[in-house]
Amino acid sequence: MNYKNFNRHEVFNCEDLDNVREAIKNLGEKEKPFTSIENSLWGLYDGYLYEGLDEKLYQILDFKVFCNLTKTLKKIEDHIKANEESVTLV
Repeated sequence: MNYKNFNRHEVFNCEDLDNVREAIKNLGEKEKPFTSIENSLWGLYDGYLYEGLDEKLYQILDFKVFCNLTKTLKKIEDHIKANEESVTLV
């Protein structure tokens, strides 16, 4: 699975953190634990945006949760386009 790196500390605010958390929670209610999709969501916290994540989640997440997460994913994509890839320092 292909991915792009971004600096989460530069991109995320509290709302973005909540959107990812809610998506993980919602996914856990619908899927078995520890799937590659769940791992891809957790990867957002570490600055990894996996290709096609939104397309996979569209069919699984509740609509409102998906829409909120999509805002965060777009924000990440826009940041990468404007600043190129970067790394989240731990």
